[in-house]
Amino acid sequence: MTKTEGRKNDEVRMTNDSLQNVGKKQLSPIPYPLSPIPYPLSPILSNYSIRIDSADLIFSAAHFITFDGGECEPLHGHDYRVKAELFGPTGANEYVVDFVLVKEFLRKVVGELDHRVLLPGEHGSISLMLQGGEYIITHAGRRWILPEDNCRVLPIANTTTEMFARYIGRRLIDDLIQKNQLSVTQVCIEVGECDGFAAVCRLEVAVK
Repeated sequence: MTKTEGRKNDEVRMTNDSLQNVGKKQLSPIPYPLSPIPYPLSPILSNYSIRIDSADLIFSAAHFITFDGGECEPLHGHDYRVKAELFGPTGANEYVVDFVLVKEFLRKVVGELDHRVLLPGEHGSISLMLQGGEYIITHAGRRWILPEDNCRVLPIANTTTEMFARYIGRRLIDDLIQKNQLSVTQVCIEVGECDGFAAVCRLEVAVK
């Protein structure tokens, strides 16, 4: 081995040793607690939210929407998917609200709506009459007769995806109030009726 070759090998070994030492320094733990910041910070507001996006929050239901001039869609159905996001401060246990509690409620509502014909109970021109275990529904000269146990009458003015989102959101808020768990400031519900089409309702909650 020549002197030149030996020098090159020494340089390679030194380089490898240096890289290993650098790696060790990078992996050393950060001292905690952190050192005080040497300059004042303005007050920082932390915003938190939780999201519920589960593949089983789906309901299959039939409906029809009315339009101006007395027009309405034919009775048809969708596989609706529900998602939720709740905003608010963290509590004594450092979370906004229990994930499991919210998901259990959403599954309950989804179950109530699943495999039902959804009807608007607050529509201005749709008449709903319950007679002999059947709903007789009339609107602008049209008439439907459906079994009572196949229907779900909702406190909404039209069976749009937007109104489904609002209905679910209001039900969720009521449920949290009953369980004394309402610490959130906003409830956001998304209801999708098919790929690429979804409606979102954001409900502001008055914190007392």
